[in-house]
Amino acid sequence: GQDNWKFATTPQPGLNGRRGYMPRGKVLGGSSSVNAMIYA
Repeated sequence: GQDNWKFATTPQPGLNGRRGYMPRGKVLGGSSSVNAMIYA
């Protein structure tokens, strides 16, 4: 969805500033719903 795209293109502290949807998802347990709740 658009939310996933937005988060995927936004550098996250958990990725040391790197951009990527897959790696970040794995760090958070691979749950897109959880990602949306955390960064909403």
